[in-house]
Amino acid sequence: MPLTDNPAHQRLLKALALGIIILWGLVIRLDDLKDWRTNASEAFHNEEPLIATGDGYYYLRLAQDLVNNRYNTVDELRSVPANPPRPFPPPLLSVMTAAISRASSFSLNWVAVVLPAVLGVMLAIPSYCLGKLWGGTIMGLTAAAFSLISNAHLARSSFGQYDTDCLNPTLLMAIVFFLLKFATETGRKRYYYLISAVATLILFLWWWDQAPYVVLAIFLVPFTTALVYFYRPPGPEAKKFILFVVAISLIAVTWQEFNPANSVFHKFQNYYHYIIHPGKDDFPPMGKVITEQAGLSLPLFVARSTGSWLLFGISLTGLILLFARHSKQSLFLIMPILLALLAFAADRFMIFITPVIALGFGFFMVELCRPVSLRKTKYLIIPGLIIYASWTSYKGEAAFAMPFPGASIAGMSQLQRVTPAGAIVWTFCDNGYPLSYWGNRGTTCDGQTHSGEQSVYNSMPLATENPRLAANFIQFYVRHGTPGINLFYQSVGKDRATGYELLKRIMAAGPQEASIILKKFNLSQANMPAGGWLTFLFPPRSRPVYLFLDWGLMQVNHWIVFLGTWDINKQTGVSPLPGKLFKNIIIKGLNVTNKSGTMHADLQTGVVNLSGAPTPITSALFRTTEKISRYDYPPHPVQLENSAGSYEFDIFSEQNMALLLSRDSGQRLFNNLFWLKTPMPPEYFKPVLQSTPNYQIWEVGGDTWR
Repeated sequence: MPLTDNPAHQRLLKALALGIIILWGLVIRLDDLKDWRTNASEAFHNEEPLIATGDGYYYLRLAQDLVNNRYNTVDELRSVPANPPRPFPPPLLSVMTAAISRASSFSLNWVAVVLPAVLGVMLAIPSYCLGKLWGGTIMGLTAAAFSLISNAHLARSSFGQYDTDCLNPTLLMAIVFFLLKFATETGRKRYYYLISAVATLILFLWWWDQAPYVVLAIFLVPFTTALVYFYRPPGPEAKKFILFVVAISLIAVTWQEFNPANSVFHKFQNYYHYIIHPGKDDFPPMGKVITEQAGLSLPLFVARSTGSWLLFGISLTGLILLFARHSKQSLFLIMPILLALLAFAADRFMIFITPVIALGFGFFMVELCRPVSLRKTKYLIIPGLIIYASWTSYKGEAAFAMPFPGASIAGMSQLQRVTPAGAIVWTFCDNGYPLSYWGNRGTTCDGQTHSGEQSVYNSMPLATENPRLAANFIQFYVRHGTPGINLFYQSVGKDRATGYELLKRIMAAGPQEASIILKKFNLSQANMPAGGWLTFLFPPRSRPVYLFLDWGLMQVNHWIVFLGTWDINKQTGVSPLPGKLFKNIIIKGLNVTNKSGTMHADLQTGVVNLSGAPTPITSALFRTTEKISRYDYPPHPVQLENSAGSYEFDIFSEQNMALLLSRDSGQRLFNNLFWLKTPMPPEYFKPVLQSTPNYQIWEVGGDTWR
């Protein structure tokens, strides 16, 4: 009997083929380790690898707490002074990371950079199962291979991409497969699949802890499809099933405090406002500020999903054919398709397109090989297209980028040495998670607690030009938080616009002049806190407070200024031109270039060429230890997208770097402290550790009332 005619041998060959595909997927994901080695100064800290995601540090710190047996109810390091509770149960990603680290000799950081690649390749399994169900082994293996090379998933499940994204598509498609089998099988066997789907749902809820209602929708849409179009059991069986569903529903109702529809509706309404269409509010919609919540254009959608219009067309055609051949069963793909389409509103949903296009690609291959004349060539056509898809995916792979490089992490680690235990560190919200992990110090906002209101309050001290206002506001917020500010708003008739401007005016004036201002405004006595308004606004010190600045502020200086200068009445803030930092500069007379050759500044003409594009500047400062030479040029406004203004060019010869900065950003506190080294009143900001251009640590002072 030929080898391929033996059922046992056929199963072995299929398993071997799937295993090779999974191993191949793992290799191309771990291949990014070479980028970590090549860029060791950015990707390692004290010989420990750094993860390439900002939000991943949230899960990594919780894993750290589990390993160190300090997983307490209250999270003392997050969102000070509110200090929200730690999640219970601990997130599955944190539990897995901690368990692997405990059971092995690997540190948490090594587990965190490798785990996404190991979990990411599991998408091949449900892709194979669904493909085999709809088109046989060829479709199953093709879909499995394509699901592991699509850049949309590869980019979020490779070495260092520590976050929940690496497993989300796998759990989604597992639920789809189990519920499809529940719909199409009969008898007792179908309920085994239903139990598997429910178990996967519970696992998914534990895994993707930040979006439980999305996970419930992922389950309910295909489950409803199964009931409406497929489930037709005998009477007694149907009665038992209905009783089971009613019992589960009652448990869910109790869990949602007897109002599930209202809770779910409002939760999805919040998602809609946050991601797609922001509702009216006094403060800016943060869904439009965060990079992963920005929508994608169609060309970028195609590039990220398949790498080329040809492959996208093949996959789309295959998907249309799949819906035509299996019209009812393909309805189970509605939820993955809807989630994928959300990528046009928010980038982070792009991961869900991968299994959909993989199945479309696989079905197209099956249909292509149906004609008799093509059956013998399928062993050339299918591998050839997969190799082409792999090449386009690699060609479109993003360049190495570390959101928090080793130099910044080194500064965060220094906080444990130069600040006392229990200290609070004020920094931009983006730094919240990694600072808590590496610095073990409390922060006021992070990747979860960054509402428009919180982000405005967080950015204002960094964007103001008044160090007294900045220090006093920081001390006030650390003591009272957003509730304290809203209490103040109530005293002026709940008018946020008036209250916010008045609060800044008071903080800039200090306690002595503030008493005169308060008398003029005659604040409501009904809301007056114990000890009086001045004690409330300028409280005694309870915990030491520090300011952490790093080079990353240059990457987000536009948003710091925009949020920090937010005007509630005008519903906008100052929108400065984006700044750029150039390291390893080469100075030859009045010409300045960087080592990579992407920047050339001519101080004689006042033009900075950025990758060949001329950018006029209004002034240039050449700084040495002995003096500062200034060059002025005719005003020449610059327009970039929604930002307009003029540029200044600062050259720091001793530090071997240069800074292209909008004049609207020039005299902001973070620039005065970090780049310009403007002397600060020590009673407000006192230097602790200076390592420009990597990081700086300042002790924050401020005024107190008596």
